[in-house]
Amino acid sequence: MHLRIKPFGYYESVHPGVSEVAALLALCALTQAQSPPAGIRPPSRKPASAILPGGRAIAPYGSQYPTGPGPYSVAISPAGKVFATVNTRPEGATVTIATRDATEVAAREYPLRTPAPEGGGAEWSAPPGGLAFYGERAVFVSEGASGQILLFDWEAGSIRTIALNKREFTGSYAGALAYDPDARLLYAADPANRRVVVIDARSRQVAASLPLAGPPAALALSPGGGTLYAALTGAPEPEGKQSLSVCALDVRDPSALAVKSCVAVPYAPAKEIAGPGLAASATQVFTGSPGSDSVYAIDAGATRLEGEIPIRIPGFESLRGVLPAGMAYDTESGRLYVAEAGINAVAEIDPKQMRVLGHIAAGWSPVSVAAGGGSVAVANAKGAGSRPRIDGDSPLNGSISVFSRPAPGELERQTRFVLEAAGLAPGSGRKALPKDIRHVVVIVSGGRTYDETLGDIEKAANGSAMGDASLARLGEYGYADGKRERFDIRGVAITPNYHAMARRWAFGDNYYSDSINWAGVLRHLAGLGVSAASPGGDADPGEFLPDQARASGVIREIDQKYARAGADLPAFTLLRLPNGKLLPARVEAGYPYEESFAADNDFALGRVIEYLSAGKWWKETAIFVIGESAPAGLDHIDGQRGVLICAGPWFRPGSVVHTNTNAQGILKTIFRLLGVPPLGLSDASAAEIGDAFASKPDFSPFRALPVDRRIFDPAEARPTEGGVR
Repeated sequence: MHLRIKPFGYYESVHPGVSEVAALLALCALTQAQSPPAGIRPPSRKPASAILPGGRAIAPYGSQYPTGPGPYSVAISPAGKVFATVNTRPEGATVTIATRDATEVAAREYPLRTPAPEGGGAEWSAPPGGLAFYGERAVFVSEGASGQILLFDWEAGSIRTIALNKREFTGSYAGALAYDPDARLLYAADPANRRVVVIDARSRQVAASLPLAGPPAALALSPGGGTLYAALTGAPEPEGKQSLSVCALDVRDPSALAVKSCVAVPYAPAKEIAGPGLAASATQVFTGSPGSDSVYAIDAGATRLEGEIPIRIPGFESLRGVLPAGMAYDTESGRLYVAEAGINAVAEIDPKQMRVLGHIAAGWSPVSVAAGGGSVAVANAKGAGSRPRIDGDSPLNGSISVFSRPAPGELERQTRFVLEAAGLAPGSGRKALPKDIRHVVVIVSGGRTYDETLGDIEKAANGSAMGDASLARLGEYGYADGKRERFDIRGVAITPNYHAMARRWAFGDNYYSDSINWAGVLRHLAGLGVSAASPGGDADPGEFLPDQARASGVIREIDQKYARAGADLPAFTLLRLPNGKLLPARVEAGYPYEESFAADNDFALGRVIEYLSAGKWWKETAIFVIGESAPAGLDHIDGQRGVLICAGPWFRPGSVVHTNTNAQGILKTIFRLLGVPPLGLSDASAAEIGDAFASKPDFSPFRALPVDRRIFDPAEARPTEGGVR
């Protein structure tokens, strides 16, 4: 099958500017108490450096090439002058081709739109791996669940397809790839059928298939060919573990394929990483365990585990969060390079000494590495930094970092910068927190961006806030859009309680929403003997539940289980009010406008805070209302900027917190209040918000403000089918 295409777009490469990087290094020098360097500076995006949401900084080493959104695999051509990534645009996958010696155009992005597979098949889905060069002007790309592999020639503008669903095999999944240019053979992982497929590159026909004991997640070819390594994953096990074995496959003769041997490897998965990395030298094969921050060396015959190479941060040896992902062995230098998605870097490892030599600065969230032709290429899933969202939900582009092996002195400087930019350098000094707080309540409120909710608050007691009132569609003078089915309502207070809390206590205008594994937090606290609970629970997955019902359930459970029973409120309480993200109008459920969901969320939050403020624990309570995961809506600072409200008697009245922080920073603050150690590197290095607290408390209760019943009537709200977000 053959399809001619046109390029999606093109970009110019970026080389670091000395002045920008020097300025960022100076900024990092201000780091104190293991905090990221941004301070109160909001996210910024410059050609050679950036401040990220949450306060970390990046200044990737070498040359930078923009790609499409979410690159998950990178490859280098045999001559080392062309680089490729596969990207995950919402409208379909793309390939970015970057050329080192280009003068006018350094990188082009091409769509990979192909006809449906013969005999049916699922749509494209982005697999881990699945990219290999075929000469200097074409690449093989796995198409995932369609069971197809694409041969993309960008100079000819053509795509040819290779189908894995042949003979007795159906439902194939085209995953990781490895190509042997001498034998002209392409090896493809098919985890759906637990096999490796051998393809004749010249005829593009399946030549052989080798069954395996488990689904192959990654492939690596020995430098001399003849041996193919496959990492096989098993079913998830209790306590977050998962089985992993690395097998050596004899592929010298496609007609006599055989599994030579396999060795079990300790493996802990991480939700941020798609699967294990795999790389091979002439004498060893390497794989990683992202959940335990370790790389393992195995003998070339895959008969024994030779040792562990732990990746540890000085001063944080007991914590995990480096997140080793993709890896590549450089035959010229004898070094192993490993993407470190958790600290925006690449580790340089000496396999002979079995130790990490240092860290090289990469872009935001590096996930894949390739080495060859004297270069190392890194795919950065989030690229060069974030940006405002002023024209809809624009995707965040990724990038390729390309560099040669740094000299020892430069590697030392890079290592120092990586640790400082990630907030992991030694520091001193931190603000004291109130000692009278014994109870912390976190209310995770799925909502819109800061500007759409609180952007109309121009001033606080301690100065101006970074808002854009023109975007505050859910503010005190908000707008309910009738969608031509009912009257529009303008100038209506859609979130009066959010605004009242912001003016009463502290709120953040530099907070960025991200995801936290709250189940892990609850387990962490329980393991330390700290009482924790999550009252209210969630709705049935197939049912939509109003936040009013959630609030009533929370109040009822706390009242019965603790207040009336004479028991103490747990030290940590987690509540969820997710409806603020909005849904299409559901008139039958009491939501005549999509803005009705925000009004439901606002009034439910007001009710919960009013109940807690009238309780016997109020004088010892701190409440954090945070938006979790990516918020929807527009924002003139950054698309991830969300709402943060700090409620309770110990917060500074009517003040705005300018600290560039995120949910990890709030978690770090909470752990300090409770006197417990951090959970991992991400919260240990985050920016806490000591400035939010007051020296003198105000114990007066909060009174919830009523909702405008034209927008939402709590008495009319009811559960319906349709699920929760």
